[in-house]
Parts: sequence; structure tokens; C-alpha cells
Amino acid sequence: MIFSIILTVIILIVAAGWDIKTGTIPNFITIPAVIAGLLLSVVYYGGFLGLKESFFGAGLGLLLLVIPFILGGIGGGDVKLMAAIGALNGWEFVLYAFLYSAVVGGIMAAAISLWNKKLGQVIFNILMQFTTGQFKIEEGEKS
Repeated sequence: MIFSIILTVIILIVAAGWDIKTGTIPNFITIPAVIAGLLLSVVYYGGFLGLKESFFGAGLGLLLLVIPFILGGIGGGDVKLMAAIGALNGWEFVLYAFLYSAVVGGIMAAAISLWNKKLGQVIFNILMQFTTGQFKIEEGEKS
């Protein structure tokens, strides 16, 4: 377990650095991470049962982010990275990772919106999205 966590942290640091630099998370980071998770699960964590856990974790990682990806909120690299986290650590870990990242991301978005004095507009946009299905109205635009 500790080896998977260490590998996960290393992969996340590399992926974050690459994402900050280029705006993408490339396949040469995510795909080997998924493969490593599958192999580690077989070798270190119980053969077929470990592999099953790893596949389920990767699948859940994909499923959790497929809707935000379809809606254009995140990129494909983010989806594959969450699948890699699931493959390396299992379904329960990826579920908690998803929930914690959603909470932290929401707090960060609110803080940035507050800092830029746009929190009211952001809240309005969210309410518009949920009540009417319309996307945000930029300043100066009329609907």
C-alpha cells in the first residue's frame, strides 16, 4: 500500500508540473501509471482479486469524471489521471480523492472569485445553469 501511495504522489507531482507548464496531462504519464497500478495489484496485492480491485478503481476514476469531461469542464488527461489513481489505489481511495478534490476545488474557485470581486456573478451563473440550463452571460452581453 505504501509503495502505491508513494508512486501516486510522484505521478501527481509530475502531472501537475506538466499541466502547469503546458496545460495538458499527456498519455505518457497517465497510461504507464494505469499499467503500473494493474501490475502492482497482481504482484503485491493479491493476484486476481488485486487486479479486480485495480480495474474497479480505474473504472470508477473514469466514471467519476466522464460527465465533467463531456461538459467541457476538464480535459481528458484529468480523467485518465483519476483512472490511474484508481488503478494504483483502488475504488475507495479514488472515491475519497474525488470528493476531497471537489471540495478543495470549490473552495479555491470561491476564493479566486471573491478575490476578483466576481463571486456574485459566479453564484448567479451557477443558479442560472441549474434553473434554466443556460450557460453564463458575460458582462456586456444581453440574452
